[in-house]
Amino acid sequence: MAKHRFPCPKCNHEVSVNLTQSGQEMTCPKCSHHFELPKFQELKEYPVADSSVSNSAAQQDQRLSRSIFASGMLILLLFGVAAVGLQFYANHLIASWDLSDLDSDIASTAESLVPAEIVKSWYQLEDKAELQEWQEHPAVRNRTQGQYIQKFAYGIWALAGVGLLLTIISPLFKKK
Repeated sequence: MAKHRFPCPKCNHEVSVNLTQSGQEMTCPKCSHHFELPKFQELKEYPVADSSVSNSAAQQDQRLSRSIFASGMLILLLFGVAAVGLQFYANHLIASWDLSDLDSDIASTAESLVPAEIVKSWYQLEDKAELQEWQEHPAVRNRTQGQYIQKFAYGIWALAGVGLLLTIISPLFKKK
């Protein structure tokens, strides 16, 4: 409801009052003079108080808060879905680690050796092409790619967390 400016009878300071306050007693905030507001019809004739400044500031705060909330939800949703998809794909690649279709002697050697012996055999390899062939095998390549994709998915999860934080702090941008 619109507020009207009513002057104090003693000091002429304009006081903003609602039409619902018509006929009620009021105290001037400037001079503390007690006076009675006019009846409804008479109060309506006084000029309307300029409340557009305070309303527009409140509306801007509300728009800012809403836009931050919407942005946070959008970031959370998009990056969250992307992270879930990447995590699923990376886990699929890593889980497909299967030594059964590797060359039998490489597979048996890799399964039977302890880490120290693997390092020792690495330096004793004369044919580095054999090692490169093993590293380029689809199972090894998929596992490595899966590990890189998984690390990338962690970064996407962090971005989704930023969206969650924006969503959580958006009410802080409302004016009190």
